[in-house]
Amino acid sequence: MKEKNKKTNEVTEKFEIRRNDFHNSENKNKENNDENKNNIRKNEKKENELQDQKGQSQVLNTGSEEADKKKSENQSLTEAEEIKKAEEQKKEQEAQKIQNDLLAQKKKEIEAVQKEKADKKEKENVVKRTAGRKYLQVATLQTEAAAKKVTAQLGGNFTVQAVKGTSGRTMYRVISVSTDNPQTLSAMEAQVRNKLGSSYKYIVRTVGKQ
Repeated sequence: MKEKNKKTNEVTEKFEIRRNDFHNSENKNKENNDENKNNIRKNEKKENELQDQKGQSQVLNTGSEEADKKKSENQSLTEAEEIKKAEEQKKEQEAQKIQNDLLAQKKKEIEAVQKEKADKKEKENVVKRTAGRKYLQVATLQTEAAAKKVTAQLGGNFTVQAVKGTSGRTMYRVISVSTDNPQTLSAMEAQVRNKLGSSYKYIVRTVGKQ
């Protein structure tokens, strides 16, 4: 009986050991499965995070590219506007220069006409002032020194006038001041006769005539 109980106990112990081993193995497998599931979930989470980061990076890159493209377009537009503005300013400056040149030319023409009118009027005034005025031409000499000597001999009312001769050579005339008073003219004639001799030949000329 004791022997039988001993064998029964041994069988029971072996059964318990195997049952424990089975349970332990089952628990181990369960733990491994749980760990694998956790690892899978972690990997999936990491993969999702990587996908999200990749998507965000693509969005950021796309946004950056669009921003760069927009910036480049704006810069090109600004440069084109500046070029257009510079060309317009250049055209305006050229047009202004042409206008200024025309105004300057017109001003010169007006001034030339005014000067011509003024010169003409001055000549007319000279003619009016000298109309009927006479002077004495006492001598025509080849040197200025000789003419000045005669002028000094005559005294006041006489001067030296340089003129071009027919040969192109400069000659020097001794002439009196002009006058429209016959008595003054007669007095200067007497002055010539007294200084140079009563037989000295002189010429009475009218202003404006040779």
